Amino acid sequence: MQEQNITLRSIENFQQADKFAITHLDLQLNNCSIHDQNLILLKNSLTQCSQIQSLTLNLENQDIKAHQMDLIFGDLPQFDNLNSLILNLIFNEFQYEGAQILGQYLKKYQRLKIIKLDLYGCQIGSDGAKELIDAIKSIKTIQNLEIWIGNCDIEDDAMLCLMQALQSQSNQLTDLTIGMSENQITDVGINQISTAINQCQKLELLELYLYETKMSDRGLQSITTALNQCPLITFLALCLYTNKIGDKGVLSISNGLINCSQISSLILSLFNNKMTDQGYFEFDKCISCLANLLYLECYLNNHEKLLKSREILNCKNIREITLGLSQCDSDFEKNYHKAKALKIKRLVLLEIK
Repeated sequence: MQEQNITLRSIENFQQADKFAITHLDLQLNNCSIHDQNLILLKNSLTQCSQIQSLTLNLENQDIKAHQMDLIFGDLPQFDNLNSLILNLIFNEFQYEGAQILGQYLKKYQRLKIIKLDLYGCQIGSDGAKELIDAIKSIKTIQNLEIWIGNCDIEDDAMLCLMQALQSQSNQLTDLTIGMSENQITDVGINQISTAINQCQKLELLELYLYETKMSDRGLQSITTALNQCPLITFLALCLYTNKIGDKGVLSISNGLINCSQISSLILSLFNNKMTDQGYFEFDKCISCLANLLYLECYLNNHEKLLKSREILNCKNIREITLGLSQCDSDFEKNYHKAKALKIKRLVLLEIK
């Protein structure tokens, strides 16, 4: 049977589509009018997609309640061929009960290879996170996992569950994104995440979005220990701004990154921490020593000292840089960062976000 890819932006258009023929479905419903009857129609249409292999569903910022999660997922049938599931549910209102319903639905699928869940701001709490993570743990075929549950009132106890879930996937996991920002996670929880990553030695992509937590040097040191066991990583993101990281933690992660010799793309955001000039110098030195690093993306704020040392200006690796400057208060600050970046001798392309 020929594969059919389709992107739709309304439930009405979905109803009119040849649902039996769809193998790859992308439903961008974030700008639709969502109410109970519409969600019933959505589920009825999804039920007819018996050949579906990948499903993307975007219901961002639709004020979806728990009972509406049940209308969508409650008795949605199992799709035998489904191997990729991407759900964007950020800024909805289903809280713990909705997460529980979603977790029960995920457990139907034991052959998923790709799972991407974004529940930022849904306030599911630690118990809701545990429901989702327990479902992920039950699936033994995941190769690419993204879990975004930032700003959801999550504490360290959920990280123990995440550690166990990741350990159960360690033999086949190649791509891992963890978005736990703006939660009440301490170094204890960070250490549990790191313990799991330590066993995922086939990782090629690792993204850690742990900004605005309660991480200090000790938490960053545990991440370093994990990175030392992941020599295959080529793409790394460390978004750790607004924590309690000082020079000790930065020195640790710098030493760890040097051992990740295959990294070709690196994303960093470290502002609003407790590093001194020496800490920034050590990190710049580390970046300049990553022989295969070609692409660097940095998010900077006012007076940011990253990428300002002689080691960076004379580095022989970086060819492309993207600067995120939305945290800068003035054009003067933005122009300062741009001017410094343009002095990097071997730079080919500079982009600004």
